[in-house]
Amino acid sequence: MRKTSMFKVLSLVLSAAVLLPGSVFAEGSGVNMDEQTVRIAIPFDPSTMEPWATMGDGRIDVIRHVYEYMFDYEKIGGDLLPSIASGYEQVDDTTYRVTIYDNIKDSAGNPITADDVKFSYESTIEIGNQAIGVNTIDHMDVIDDTTIDFVFNTTAAGAFANAMTNTAIVDKEAYEADPDHFASNPVGTGPYVMDEFIPGSSISFTKRDDYWQSEEDCARLSEANIGHVIYKVIPEASQLTIALESGDVDIAYYIASSDTHRFEDVEGFHLAALPKDLAEVILFNCDPSNVFASKELRQAVCYAIDSAAVLQTVYDGAGGVCKTYGSPLFADFNEKWNEEDYYDYDADKAKELLAQAGYPDGISVRLMTDNSPVHTRMAQVLQSMLSAAGINVEILSYDGTLINTYRFDPTQFDLYIANKSSFDYITSVWKFSFDQVAYKGKTLNFYVDEDLQKMLETALDAKTHTEENIDAVHYALKDLALGYGICYGTNYIAYNDKVSELAIDFKTRVVGGACIFNPEAFE
Repeated sequence: MRKTSMFKVLSLVLSAAVLLPGSVFAEGSGVNMDEQTVRIAIPFDPSTMEPWATMGDGRIDVIRHVYEYMFDYEKIGGDLLPSIASGYEQVDDTTYRVTIYDNIKDSAGNPITADDVKFSYESTIEIGNQAIGVNTIDHMDVIDDTTIDFVFNTTAAGAFANAMTNTAIVDKEAYEADPDHFASNPVGTGPYVMDEFIPGSSISFTKRDDYWQSEEDCARLSEANIGHVIYKVIPEASQLTIALESGDVDIAYYIASSDTHRFEDVEGFHLAALPKDLAEVILFNCDPSNVFASKELRQAVCYAIDSAAVLQTVYDGAGGVCKTYGSPLFADFNEKWNEEDYYDYDADKAKELLAQAGYPDGISVRLMTDNSPVHTRMAQVLQSMLSAAGINVEILSYDGTLINTYRFDPTQFDLYIANKSSFDYITSVWKFSFDQVAYKGKTLNFYVDEDLQKMLETALDAKTHTEENIDAVHYALKDLALGYGICYGTNYIAYNDKVSELAIDFKTRVVGGACIFNPEAFE
């Protein structure tokens, strides 16, 4: 792979000492940055600005300009940095007392109190789109206007931090008074207000002149270093590249790896490569009625997949192959796994296991996937690979709504493609698929194993979140082959000389208004 400017995702510098809030007139320049605009190309439509909708691509790219969270992560699995909240203390094993600033106001002038915080979390839990981050909260007790106790139903490592970085905080009365629930007219505490939202086309923001926080205490991702931010939705990769080259935009997300040469070491442009924490995986239907109740058949599929070839075909080789069920970017990923066998491609072994499973003459299975371009292509690649091993694949492609229904129905599929991540630890990635408590006595894919559950709970608990216990779950999951991590991609971001440094959140997304800019480039 060509050498690029690589951001170290596990040690992203998020301190205000590096990225300072912008002043009205940039130092040493006559340029008023509050009058300037940065234009950013993204391939996905934000769809809605409702605060607790599903955090899909597009939406996650823009939402931080309007909404803020209790805390931000320093990095995946790292320390918490104040945002809405000013600090916290742990009262006991499951209770955390959180203090918020006493001067918070949203863009409509509404003061934000602990009651609004409680309402925001209760709404997130009820709506359910972001359950992964908040379903560990048992209840909340408001102590006073600036203090709230969060009581959790678990002592799992990362439970508190996940919850604190997962929910946008809004004013209860304003939200309930809007019949659209901020979907098209968002009101948040962030440093920008939304000016215009043309679905499928663009969304624009203007810097608030009444932002509540001081420069000294401003959260890293709430800095507003430019007056206007416009996101343009450009789904076609080639058009996205042309938009940056022509000056129509200043930053472009998701540059195709085949186009990186157009910006790497090219005067006036810069290129950043950000490995994704989101891993492409397959999950087997382990219901007793399904053919994949057979461990040998599951293992046969794993050996039949050439993960490096999938990475090359789907991501042009930009990224890496998985060595566990998830990507290696998490704080508790064990580097030794990189040197070990993880169902490394072996066609002969796949056929041997297929025969052991009772299918020496082959078998036909149903592979379910969403209709995204990446997963559609991946399904086709897997279909070809599995066919070579004697496993005939029928691809079932559905939109997101149907996928979210069918994946909980063991009659609808045999195996399916998904992508998995977490906010902190690899153990959380495993929890989101294999925690039998979370899925009413079975894993997400209908498997029951009391010993696995005990191992997972031990590894998840903050007091026993040790390398030894994490290893135990990794090796158990590898042996059982309930799911299989295939690969993870790299997100290339290119930008021009108007930007001197990108502001990247812990999910490797650019926060446009918080970037550092070159005033001279705007003259």
